[in-house]
Amino acid sequence: MSTVITLKDLNFNVNISEAMCYIGAAGGNDTLQNLVQDAVNNFKKIATPLGCYIRLPIKVTNDTVDFGFAITKSKSLAKNLKACNYAFIFAVTLGVGVDLALNRSLLTSPSEAVILDAVGSAAVEGLANSLNDLLENQAGQSLRPRFSPGYGDFDLSFQRQIITLLDTHRKIGLSLTDGLMLTPTKSITAIVGIPNQEI
Repeated sequence: MSTVITLKDLNFNVNISEAMCYIGAAGGNDTLQNLVQDAVNNFKKIATPLGCYIRLPIKVTNDTVDFGFAITKSKSLAKNLKACNYAFIFAVTLGVGVDLALNRSLLTSPSEAVILDAVGSAAVEGLANSLNDLLENQAGQSLRPRFSPGYGDFDLSFQRQIITLLDTHRKIGLSLTDGLMLTPTKSITAIVGIPNQEI
């Protein structure tokens, strides 16, 4: 079995336009954009970006994917991983400090909480993109688009297998609630296929 690699202090960018979309104000006005930019600047002070990943051989048969540690049935995932011999499985989180800041802002300023939540969503996407780029460099080739539990017909319950496999609670402080929600909330787990290359 491959080793789980843990990464600390990952760099990430926050796409302002994406954050504005999460708010529901695509384009927006200058005042709102400035508030979002201020939130981004503050956000980077409270976030503790962490990630971990593993590279595993996989076998795709029809609508079934065998990861070795678990087998799942999903037409959409199998299509995404078609012609892949290996895949990266990863998790990223922005840390518990973000959740604490969100909870505080809900009590003190709901409007600020909306902006902070949107920035957090854009930031964790940026963090996942950064790790994706790192994995692509490691593989030396383009990878398949990342695919997360809950997307398409890929059962959300597969979060449990990923969390257990990566030992995320111990490695990056990422856990799963009984309702299959990641905590800290600004976190992502995903699978990224490596097409036709055994590395």
